[in-house]
Amino acid sequence: MANLARYLRGHGRGPKPGPWARLDYAHPMTRGLQRAYLSNAAPGVINAAGTMRNLVAAFPNGIATNTAWTPGPLPGPGALRFPTAASTYCQIGVLTPAPSAYSVAWIFNGNVAIAGVQNRKVWAMGGTSDSGGFFWDHTNAIYQQAFYHQNSGGTYFACKLATTLQLGVWYHVVGVWDGTNSLKAYLNGRLETTTTGIASLKTPAGNSYVSSRDGTTEDWDDGKIDHFFYWARALSDAEIRQLYLEPFCFIQNAAPSRPASFSAVVAAPVRKRPAVDGLTSGQRTPEPMTGGVGP
Repeated sequence: MANLARYLRGHGRGPKPGPWARLDYAHPMTRGLQRAYLSNAAPGVINAAGTMRNLVAAFPNGIATNTAWTPGPLPGPGALRFPTAASTYCQIGVLTPAPSAYSVAWIFNGNVAIAGVQNRKVWAMGGTSDSGGFFWDHTNAIYQQAFYHQNSGGTYFACKLATTLQLGVWYHVVGVWDGTNSLKAYLNGRLETTTTGIASLKTPAGNSYVSSRDGTTEDWDDGKIDHFFYWARALSDAEIRQLYLEPFCFIQNAAPSRPASFSAVVAAPVRKRPAVDGLTSGQRTPEPMTGGVGP
């Protein structure tokens, strides 16, 4: 947690994106990058139909609905707040071509306690095609604070974080599917959980979303997201560690950053979930749900 805490105090290494930030395409971490969204809303302005700026010009900006700008944990363009009310989300377009592997990363702050009474998605791959995503809360404990993935045969797999995330704390979260076998969940730069036996992905045919299943029907989340990155490849452990230490290592400034007036936020102590099936916390066997009965 110390490195993230240092960043939250505004003393982290690496560039700090300003409102006109751009990608450094010479940096190896831009390989396969298709979505790099930063909030570009003005402080205090609620976006009825705003944008979540994509720095990758070949792919679309996010379309934000009923979100609000909020100070983020890092110096830079700030974060987006997704209130509890329905129809608050960011649509990030169709992921084409369908990925043969993928990675997603964001810094997130949850605002609603885990109660197992409502499905709340931080991100959804393919909308109603339900190819994969991440749940903050879910009526099924398997999917609470977990990545999930649906293969081409209709089987769902969960990859649940071993650490219980606390309310009001900023976390760096990364999910990786290697395209052949494993779905992995990382927290603050470290691998927490691996689920194996995943050799395919259901094609994400519809638009993908941040903070909603499909933008119209269900699974709205309440939280804040500082940025959202998506790669059509699997990041390595070393890349994920660098991404945690330097979240904007592949982004250049074309204008000064916002003043470093963000409050210091120090991660609260976390508790580990108990071991599962006799395994140590963080090492889990696949937890599939078949027959279309998924999250």
